[in-house]
Amino acid sequence: MNCITNVAKCTARVRVHYTSRERPDDYTFAVARGTNIPHTGSGYVYRIRPGKDQSPCPDCHGKRKSSWWKIYVRTACHVVFNTHEAKAAKVDLFFDDEKACEDGRIKTMLGMEVVEKNLNGDRCELVCVTHDLVLVKELESLME
Repeated sequence: MNCITNVAKCTARVRVHYTSRERPDDYTFAVARGTNIPHTGSGYVYRIRPGKDQSPCPDCHGKRKSSWWKIYVRTACHVVFNTHEAKAAKVDLFFDDEKACEDGRIKTMLGMEVVEKNLNGDRCELVCVTHDLVLVKELESLME
């Protein structure tokens, strides 16, 4: 039962606020290409790696942060098609109910890039960035 609970806690809501012009004509959300019409899906955290060098976080403006991490999220290609969309994505963790927004339980990460995708299998690997050590420790404990 703990395994199921931990997997559920690693599940994420993926919010994308841009639709790439590179989506094929017959692909999901193709009619929204080039717009900021948001779309939403789900994914799950499956890997965490420490960041190196400068943080890619837009809030850091290329400055070196003492510590940051790459959080890998597996989602569907129809949710995040490419890196253009990844950079416009926000990934929410611990979105259990509407009250989670109000009481601050939700942790939001910024999308950074798509490192792998499989159109036929409708899956992609989205890399997110965070500076939140507490979040990293919590996710690592859930993934053990």
